[in-house]
This record gives sequence, structure tokens and C-alpha cells, in this order.
Amino acid sequence: MLPLGGNDELVLVTAPDLRISYASASSGPILGWLPQELIGRSIGDLLHREDLGRLIADPELAAHVLDGTAVHRYVHRDGDLRWLESETRQLRDDDGRVREVLSVSRDVTATVEARRELAASEAMFRHAFDDAPIGMTLTRMDGRLLRVNKAFAALLGTTTEELRDCHVQELTPAPERPAVAGLFTEFTGVTELSTAFVHTDGSTVPALVRVSVVRDRDGAPRSVFSHVLPE
Repeated sequence: MLPLGGNDELVLVTAPDLRISYASASSGPILGWLPQELIGRSIGDLLHREDLGRLIADPELAAHVLDGTAVHRYVHRDGDLRWLESETRQLRDDDGRVREVLSVSRDVTATVEARRELAASEAMFRHAFDDAPIGMTLTRMDGRLLRVNKAFAALLGTTTEELRDCHVQELTPAPERPAVAGLFTEFTGVTELSTAFVHTDGSTVPALVRVSVVRDRDGAPRSVFSHVLPE
């Protein structure tokens, strides 16, 4: 069963053709329309045209939305877009025919916008990381590479794909491995080390490695971020 709806939730009841027969008082704060102004209107009139178009073009998706949970954009009376998360159920007669459709919606605009901003920020970071002119790596706590950029791969004469899942210690000459392992996994306070990496042609590439530890909310080490500068 659906919840009855709180003050911050919009409750709509529609006929099978999705024309509104009931709207809760929260329709004003959430969509800008008073309940009496929504009676007789189709829910489709309130949806963003792209979201409505997807539902019309995909009957299977529409069927899921009419009897499940979905997030769609609605157009506020002032023209702004609001993201609503709706739980919808079809109420049927004894013979199985749909009598009414009940939906309870919550305004999740702030949450959606925050996630979109975070995704944009992450995309900018990936671009800055991947295309930086100096070598960069991100490793797990055991020194296994999570991500390397093109500059670091080029320094070793290889590709980012070839380095995936390698350990940073494997990329250094044997005499350098204990110091490099300590830099990435022991956190003795050293954040900078002059060392060397092994090029794919067998030569060594002297480099200065500067690291910083990425910690979780509890302060525990989570990963290690490094800059690698040829010397």
C-alpha cells in the first residue's frame, strides 16, 4: 500500500485516462496549481515534454511507471522544472479493470540537482586528471593502480590500459621497491621521494614522486594520489 501522503507530498488520483480527479492541497506549494485547478487536467499536461515523449514512445516503460516508482520532471506553474519521485499504483475492480490510478510524489529537485552537480564536478576532475601534462596516479592501499593518466603512461612508454591493475612497485627497479612501497602503503610521513620507473624498453626513468593520502570520513586511509615528475 502507498502512504497517505504528508504535507510535503503530492497525492494525485486519476481516472484510467490519467485525468486528475483528486489533488492534495500540497499541489500549490509543489507545482503552483491549486487542487481545483488540476481537476480534469491530464497528468501529461504537467510533465516535461521530453519525459512525456519517452513514456508515449515506450509502452513498457509507461506500464512500469503506472505501477511502480519513477522520477520525472514536472513543470511548475512559474515555468521552473521540478523533479518528483512518484510511487504509483493502479486500483482495479474485481474484474481486473483499472478503476483509478493513485500516486504519491515527493519533490526531489534539490537531491537531483546536487547529484548532477557532483557528476559534472567528477567529469571535470577526470578530464583534468587524464589530460594533465604531468604524470598522475591513484592507487589502492596496497599500491595497486586504480587510475593513471596519459602522461604517466607515456613516461613509461605504454598506455593507461596496459597499466590497469598493476602495482606501482612492479613498475620500479628492484632496488627502489622497498622505498616506493613505503611511500604508497606505510604512510611513515614521507610524502616525496626521488626514485625511478622502468620504461618498456628496459631503461630506467628517474622521477620525483609526490603523494597525498585520501582518507574516508573516519580519517582512515582510503587511497593514495600522486604526482610523478621526470627528473
